[in-house]
Parts: sequence; structure tokens; C-alpha cells
Amino acid sequence: MNEFPEADNCAEWLGPPTTTGGATALRQVLLTKTTRIVRRRMWLKRAGILVALAACYGAGLLTMHWATPNGGQAEMRVAKASVEPDAKKSEPQVEVSPPAEASAEILERWALLVAREQRSAFFRRAGDRYYDRHNDLEGALRCYRAALDAGSEDDLQVAAEDNWLLMALKEARSKEKHNGSTN
Repeated sequence: MNEFPEADNCAEWLGPPTTTGGATALRQVLLTKTTRIVRRRMWLKRAGILVALAACYGAGLLTMHWATPNGGQAEMRVAKASVEPDAKKSEPQVEVSPPAEASAEILERWALLVAREQRSAFFRRAGDRYYDRHNDLEGALRCYRAALDAGSEDDLQVAAEDNWLLMALKEARSKEKHNGSTN
């Protein structure tokens, strides 16, 4: 047996690489191909993200189109103007009304635009919407006060369809008028 083993055949593979012309050309070709593949994958990933964003945007547009009444078309209302034969009034009376399912804010603003005789009813409806749908007592109180201010003496009578807030306001107004007339 030999005390010194023979040189290992794998030693040449484990040493530092030798730079020969063929190895450098191979590295250059490998780098070029790898760079192309990496860049192509990067652009494909970006394109995939853009396609996904465009699809989300299109889905949002379709959702809004289907979710709105009349397929996204605006509803057109025509106001009817009635002119009285009285020569003193030169302005035509326009009769328009808000949509049946208008929000409380729209009804409250609408009440400011209608004739004084109709204001009480619009403020009352707006107050009911604030109270029933939004549970907004401050908004309901504001509208009920405006309805009672615009209304007549008959509107101060408590009715069966009144809610507790309107009843309390009517009773307070009645007591104010009663106490104001006795002093």
C-alpha cells in the first residue's frame, strides 16, 4: 500500500476556472439568452397586471351601468307651466315635484323652492325621512320645526300618524302659544 495516494482525478475540476476562448463565448451566449428571458418575463408580468386592471375597470363600468335605473340613462322630467288669466301675475306657475324616493336632503332643499302653501308638507316629509330612514334626530327636528313654522294653526293639532318627536314639538308649540296669550 502506498502511503501517499495518487493525485485525485477530480482535482482539476475543483480548481479555479480557466479562461479559455470557448468558455468566454459560452458565458456570453448564456448571459444574452438569460437576459432576454428575464426581460420578456418582466414585460409579460407588467402586461398581465395592465390587463387585470383594465378588466377591473371594465367590470366597474358594467356594474354601474347595470346598477343604475334605465341602464345608466338620465331620467328627463318635463315641467308643466300653467299661466293664470290674471293680468297682475306675469310669472308662470311651474308645478314640479321631487321623485317619490327622494332623499331627506333633497326634500329639505325642495321645500325651499316650492310655494309657501306647500312648504309645510315638504318639510314634514323630509323630517319623516330623516327620522325613519336615517335615524337622524337633529335633521328631523330641524325639518319638523320648519314645517310647523310654515304651517297653519291646524297643523299644531296632534294626529295619530305623528311620531313622538313631532308630537312633543306640537305640544311645546301649543304651550308656548297658550302661555304667550295668557301673559
